[in-house]
Amino acid sequence: MNDHEYKGEDCLKDPFRIKVVVLNHNQRESSESLFHSLSEGFDDVELIDCGSLSENVSESTTIRLSNVYWEGAWRDAMSLWGGTCEVLWVLGGDVSLDCSVHDYRSAIEDSYPFGCWSASVRGRAHPFMSSDKSKKRNGVKNIEGMGLAVSGILMDRIDCRFELSTKFGYGQDYWLCAKSRENGLKNYIDGRVVI
Repeated sequence: MNDHEYKGEDCLKDPFRIKVVVLNHNQRESSESLFHSLSEGFDDVELIDCGSLSENVSESTTIRLSNVYWEGAWRDAMSLWGGTCEVLWVLGGDVSLDCSVHDYRSAIEDSYPFGCWSASVRGRAHPFMSSDKSKKRNGVKNIEGMGLAVSGILMDRIDCRFELSTKFGYGQDYWLCAKSRENGLKNYIDGRVVI
């Protein structure tokens, strides 16, 4: 059993490492705002530029990639940080936070261990991405990936690799949720926090 596998009720490590990644593709202003907000509550936040036009690349960018789409961004994120954190949380640069940044951290820590996790989503997301605030957490089959967090437990079990390749770079969220279920892990849409 390696360091990232669930070992019973006392599974939170000190320090509990949550790696947060904000993806920017020509959304400089919203990506920068999200990056700076998340940096106030999380110790380890990256702003990755994914092939933006030069005028849309933020000065706060920590890593530049070609336009790798969602699947490619997840591949790179897991390759870089899989095995180094308990949770990898990847957000699109157009997401906005509707709660205190500290509430997101608390919600992730309180939900752990899990396979996949997401805050409830407002806006144009599919209806299954919203959750009743009166419920602490909802166990769900699938999560749409605009604010998906994946546990180190799941990353270890899939060796931080996808067996998926799509022409358009989508589907990693459903694939990760399926792998989570196959490995006996739960997927949560967390109604306590909203993006």
